[in-house]
Amino acid sequence: MDVKIVRAIVGIPIILVGAMLLGVKVNNEPISTLIVALIGSGLIFAGIYIGFYNRETFGEREPTSKSQKKLIHSANRALHSAVPKATKAIYAKVIGDTLIWRVYFDAEPTEDEMERLNEAQTEIIADFPKVQSVNENYIVHPAPINYSTSHYSEWIYSRVEGE
Repeated sequence: MDVKIVRAIVGIPIILVGAMLLGVKVNNEPISTLIVALIGSGLIFAGIYIGFYNRETFGEREPTSKSQKKLIHSANRALHSAVPKATKAIYAKVIGDTLIWRVYFDAEPTEDEMERLNEAQTEIIADFPKVQSVNENYIVHPAPINYSTSHYSEWIYSRVEGE
């Protein structure tokens, strides 16, 4: 059964119980009635959250994996003061025993720029002993980059464009 259906099946009765509690009066005591109404309101909100909340509705992103977090930290250290001016973006991801490494440039990179990025890549690989191969691409890409084609955490470096 689909997870969304199960969540709705659980959430709807909680909402109904909460709504019923809103109409309850306890021995004409205002404080007790207020407490029951607050509990009812809380149940309504809990039912909505359980039954109908999803990350896409509120624009949240899926959590970043532990290995990708490690890669981000490693890249932050390795790329510090190593990113050439012509570099637009760097995409990196470890899949199995392979590091996917794509660097996008405005114009053809110089030998020195390539060497600095290769050194950074080597430092990153040193933090991942299971990595046995690298699928690397150095791409001249003068047009704006479409970052929405992959998870945001896989773009370990991105420069503001269009300013």
